[in-house]
Amino acid sequence: MTGTAEAAAAIVRLGRRLTGAGLVVGSGGNISVRTGDEQILVTPSGFALDELAPSDLVTLGLDGSVQGGGAHRPTSEAHMHLAAHRARPDAPVVVHVHPPHVTLLVGPGPAHPPPHPRPRLLRAPHRPGPLRAVG
Repeated sequence: MTGTAEAAAAIVRLGRRLTGAGLVVGSGGNISVRTGDEQILVTPSGFALDELAPSDLVTLGLDGSVQGGGAHRPTSEAHMHLAAHRARPDAPVVVHVHPPHVTLLVGPGPAHPPPHPRPRLLRAPHRPGPLRAVG
């Protein structure tokens, strides 16, 4: 748990680092930080992580209610962040990215064998679902 201003600054820094490391392109990722027992700060929908300002972020209650930063919608994957924060109150940060090299690896088409060198971690081939619009 951390203060909102400190959490916002950390999200902005992390967004820039993730983009700089090539782990995310454009708006293909999102970050949340727990700021209270029942509250998180999350990135907004449609924003590139390297272009965020603290004022762009959205405060959500763990029930999903928007509690601040109402100028933008929360990430379309806020439900995943909320579920993670509810399940793991000891985990202060959730980061979700779509690295381009992984996204290409599991693109549409036939089933792919597990790409990981430790097959026990990935027990079955990955069969992509149908493509659909984000959100």
